[in-house]
Amino acid sequence: TPVLNYTSYAQFSSDIASGAIKYPYKWVMYDPEDWSQTPVNEQQDPLTYMKDFNQLAHAHGLKVIEAPAMDLCSVSGTKYPRLSGETCSAWFGRVNIAGAAATGGDIFVLQDESNTTNLGQYDSLYATTSAQARAANSTVKVYSEVSTANGTAAQMAAATQSISPDGMYVAAPGATAQADQYFQTLEASGY
Repeated sequence: TPVLNYTSYAQFSSDIASGAIKYPYKWVMYDPEDWSQTPVNEQQDPLTYMKDFNQLAHAHGLKVIEAPAMDLCSVSGTKYPRLSGETCSAWFGRVNIAGAAATGGDIFVLQDESNTTNLGQYDSLYATTSAQARAANSTVKVYSEVSTANGTAAQMAAATQSISPDGMYVAAPGATAQADQYFQTLEASGY
């Protein structure tokens, strides 16, 4: 299924207004992060912009994947500042980013790949956010992410097998062989 990936609500809104989104696209993804591709105002208030993205997409018959990054915890001037000593994982759960993403979304992707090599943290954050997402929207699908940039193929497989997601988002920047090994490991273990 083709998915249009947006890192900016402003760009998505502009594309909707101009009629730029056409068949075969029925799915759109919003991926706000602490980077130049997401406007600062959207980084500073991700809860509002996720809600706006969901509403605009559904009003135009599109399905939504929400994939807010944990690094939004580090945005300067955010409406949701971290507490003293708070990790990004703890902030993500406390602010209930998953619940906000799931409220009007069809799929929530937990970008938890930075915790791949720490299974306790990976599992804990998935448990917290999947519960928050499903409490906000009982029909939302909850995915988790692994990446070839964070761990070996075996570590990625162990992280995947340690949780029970509805799906996985696999990032493989320049590491196709490692991603292939990851998929082979999962297949060999019955996935």
